[in-house]
Amino acid sequence: RLERSLAIDMDLHGTDKHPSVAASLHELAGVLQAQGDLGGARARLERSLAIDMDLHGTDKHPDVATTLDGLANIALAEGRVPEAIATFERCLSIREQCFGTTDHYMYAESEVSLAMVFLEHGRQEDAMSRLGHAFAVLRDHVPSHPILKHFASMAAPPSLTDAHAQWKQAGASPEQFAPLLNFACNLVVRAARGDDPTQRRALARELALVAAEPEPLPGVRPFLSLLQHRLSGEASPDAVTAWQDALTPNFAGALAKVEELIAEGLAS
Repeated sequence: RLERSLAIDMDLHGTDKHPSVAASLHELAGVLQAQGDLGGARARLERSLAIDMDLHGTDKHPDVATTLDGLANIALAEGRVPEAIATFERCLSIREQCFGTTDHYMYAESEVSLAMVFLEHGRQEDAMSRLGHAFAVLRDHVPSHPILKHFASMAAPPSLTDAHAQWKQAGASPEQFAPLLNFACNLVVRAARGDDPTQRRALARELALVAAEPEPLPGVRPFLSLLQHRLSGEASPDAVTAWQDALTPNFAGALAKVEELIAEGLAS
């Protein structure tokens, strides 16, 4: 139907250089992506992008930024992570120029997408900075935004060990467990900055249980690395050594080591 609608649009306007044609291409790309046809989706978005730039005579237009956001998501789904990051950053640059500020909800939406890529690929500090800004913008301008609702629903996640058990039982891929670890990382760092020693102890113990798995899961090592970096300033030399040992290729004994670290006061 969308292909037919696209053909009708082109017949009506006598050209593909029309906003409704670009919009139809964008909609068709979304359907193709949902069906798993990433190549087809990318081709439609690239065509939509060319039309938008031709119509507006510049890439400094909100429609161009929206199409770039879509292309970034396609690149990410295809595993082309550097390209996805560069495209998200280009999208953000254009939105900043179009709106004259980074404090716009559409800027924040793309910023969250970029932050999640950073989380998935070990750039936690960059991700935290991006998420902090994006959430502040969304809370100020669109307090009922779906992104805020989604993250609010994760504010009190089930225990990591329970989630891990469910993950193993379901036979899901390791990559599907990594986002939970990344989110928990944010919670642990936040707890470390605050005055909630109970939460910090509980999360450190949950992490230790997961880290003690014979086969390390994707996301565990950068998770531990960040915690070591952020919390080691509070720890004794022995506690720092415990974290370093937990980062070795063999995770055996990680639980005992982190429990010792907790007992020494790092997580209290």
